[in-house]
Amino acid sequence: MECKSLTEIMQDVLYTTIMSVVNFLNLSDVPNSPKWNSVLFGGIVGSLFSILQFLSSTLAGSASDRYGRKPVLIFSMLGISLSYAIWCISFNLTVFMIARFIGGLCKANVAIILAIVSDVTTENERNRAMAWIGAAFSLGFIFGPLLGAICSQLGTTFWPLSPVSFFVLPAAVSLLLSLINIGFVSHFCPETLPQNKRIDKTKSISDISNVILPWNLFKFSSLHTLKTLD
Repeated sequence: MECKSLTEIMQDVLYTTIMSVVNFLNLSDVPNSPKWNSVLFGGIVGSLFSILQFLSSTLAGSASDRYGRKPVLIFSMLGISLSYAIWCISFNLTVFMIARFIGGLCKANVAIILAIVSDVTTENERNRAMAWIGAAFSLGFIFGPLLGAICSQLGTTFWPLSPVSFFVLPAAVSLLLSLINIGFVSHFCPETLPQNKRIDKTKSISDISNVILPWNLFKFSSLHTLKTLD
């Protein structure tokens, strides 16, 4: 695939469209200047990942209650690997946003991991286990950006003439780590939800819609219907 120049990348249709909307709305009280609008643009793009994760978490959790934790976890991790693979070739913003869209939807694996920990721990052990998960996330937020910055710097050092060298190596390392995670989970993570505790597969979609639909979290309707899923 032919690499585009940095100027051509910045002229991507999606990029110019979002920036024009940001420039028009000027949602913040900061001066309407390209510098501050770029910050707002980054916030909009970054929030997309969390919004998609919120929307997919209840769906992934319900699917794991019905089909088991491990298959849904592996499926979500395959989706994350796919998003990293697309990121490796995201030579414009449109392709990069597709990668982020897939990654955001599949990042619901966090909810499944919490369910797995809840399955394998007793009530007395659960608080400590959840604390370890929080510590692991904190370490990831500390060392993840550092590793990404190092890989980006190495990419620009070894391929200084390539306009996309700053993100290809971090994306490739992320893809490699995600594939290692899939192999580790496939071989060492047991299924923690036995058949007799899963949701009855004869239930219709309408029976579990209140659990799946995220907006019902604000109406607490899912709590009113939990007894139908026992």
